Amino acid sequence: ADDIVGNEEVGTVNPHAGNDLVGNAAVGPPAEIDAVAPVVALQPPQHNYNLRPRQGRDYSHCYGNDEQVDEANFFQTARIPGVLYGANSVHVPEAFNTDLIAHHIMIIIATKVAAGETHIFLKQGLKEFGVKGEQAVYKELDVLHLQNVFTRQDPGCLTSNEKGKALESLMFLENKQTGAVKGRLVADGSKQRNYIEEGAAASPTVMTESVLITAAIVATEGRDVAVIDLPGAFLNAEMDEVVHMVLRGKLAELMVKVAPQIYRKYVTLGNKRELMLYMTLQKALYGCLRSALLFYLKLVADLEGQGFRLNPYDPCVANKLVTRAQMTLTFHLHDIKILHVDPLEVTQCIEWFKSIYGTDVR
Repeated sequence: ADDIVGNEEVGTVNPHAGNDLVGNAAVGPPAEIDAVAPVVALQPPQHNYNLRPRQGRDYSHCYGNDEQVDEANFFQTARIPGVLYGANSVHVPEAFNTDLIAHHIMIIIATKVAAGETHIFLKQGLKEFGVKGEQAVYKELDVLHLQNVFTRQDPGCLTSNEKGKALESLMFLENKQTGAVKGRLVADGSKQRNYIEEGAAASPTVMTESVLITAAIVATEGRDVAVIDLPGAFLNAEMDEVVHMVLRGKLAELMVKVAPQIYRKYVTLGNKRELMLYMTLQKALYGCLRSALLFYLKLVADLEGQGFRLNPYDPCVANKLVTRAQMTLTFHLHDIKILHVDPLEVTQCIEWFKSIYGTDVR
């Protein structure tokens, strides 16, 4: 009988037919398939290519020496309980090679762990850093309190629906290379996805073409270049909607210590007998879905107030004539590149940013 799944036909081989496209011996004339014959399920092709074995991955460049990282034991030594890894924030297009993505993610993790810089959840961080970690959390909450990022909220004035929509607060502790411990409070904006449309919270970023074109302009005109970062940039933008956030447990306790006369009477007990403190956000806290967009709108308003005009083809490129020469700004969230032929004008522009966004601009 004839085999209809692509295997060689049983019978005499035609010696004059040569080889077929896949390198198998060619067979004689194809046999006719009976129309009423049962359909046989196609089997997946069995490839027997003589491929070289994959080389072992080498992560020695992450450590700055020739030491090899044992891939089999890599995650056992590098993964720390409670650490938020970069994979949670990496957008992986479907067309990308997943092995390559995993390779780069492991490099990022190895670099962070080797440098001693990791973001650790509050509970694990307090166990690891002790009093040092608690002081870092207190300092972060005190800074946010002084910046009026949020105000206390009487839980008795909130409906059950408003309490259910209140964002959870997340505190991370970071161990710096200097040995200092830094706290970072963010909001968990996942609940906002239920009522904010997908495109309504997107913030534009500079186009790749704009980066390349401005680089060519710098090389051609000999412009001076400075790249600055605006730390805590989002907190400069005002929240334009009512957003509630809840602090639980240790966070609520430390928040009360920051300003007891303000927050103590608003502390309640949750279902699990944990402390709860509701807040109303006044500033665009990191983690809220619209924080990046709100900061972008403030940045554009500030630049237009200084005479800059946005490029009609890229909303993250702004130009202005300064001393008869063009000054160009390109910005990706809170990272800004300044271009001008006169280094003094670039320095003055940096000073202007410091006057608006604080002296921590670097």
